Amino acid sequence: YNTNHPGSVQSILRNVRHTAHKVRDRMSIDSTRVINRLEEFRDNRHGDTLNQLDQTLFTLSAFSGLAMESMTRGLGWRFMDMGRRLERAMSLSSLIRVSCGQLCESSFYTLQALLKISDSLMTYRGRYRSAFQVAPVLDLLLTDEGNPKSLVFQVASLADHVEYLPQEDNRRFASREERIVLAMFTAIRLLDLTTIQCGESSAEFENLSLFLAKTEKQLTDFSQQVTAHYLSQIPTTPHYSMISGNRAV
Repeated sequence: YNTNHPGSVQSILRNVRHTAHKVRDRMSIDSTRVINRLEEFRDNRHGDTLNQLDQTLFTLSAFSGLAMESMTRGLGWRFMDMGRRLERAMSLSSLIRVSCGQLCESSFYTLQALLKISDSLMTYRGRYRSAFQVAPVLDLLLTDEGNPKSLVFQVASLADHVEYLPQEDNRRFASREERIVLAMFTAIRLLDLTTIQCGESSAEFENLSLFLAKTEKQLTDFSQQVTAHYLSQIPTTPHYSMISGNRAV
């Protein structure tokens, strides 16, 4: 409930409402009704917190469904979906990174929690039909391109969106955001998780933690690059020749 903490649920919902208000003329009636329901979390801060969180998740899921089914696939939708993919990728990378030290100490509960939070528990059970194991869980959450909640799926979606963003005519080189997302996508696809297992050595988990930390930085760099390239309003200075009417020397 701490509104001074940028990562709190209350702060995030406040930003959602603020952003929605700015583009209210572009939102459908149904979407506006869904966003207005987020007010209930703020108004009922002394109620059952878990129940409020459940209701908030349902509301956000409803908004996500409306966006996926109703929005025209223009640049606005692409930037919105890129933001969703970035948030999900950053959250998943951070979650797994901070869990690396507990994967062997309390393996069952930690792996189960990772799958539940990532909404991949049923997928794991249906695919493996076995007890929770470190390598298969990490493979499902990090490198499985068929799992819509995996890290690689988010990065692949970002790569797809970047291809459709406006680019300069006759450009000779890939943009910086294209290079960043390609580097991430390639590194995740080449990630070898077969050697990760609980034992005396913790080098594999340390390497994985470093890899995820690097990925988080790349995601941040990608976000900043896209923001600077497409979303920042930077005033331009007219060229001297345009002002004076003379040919530049």
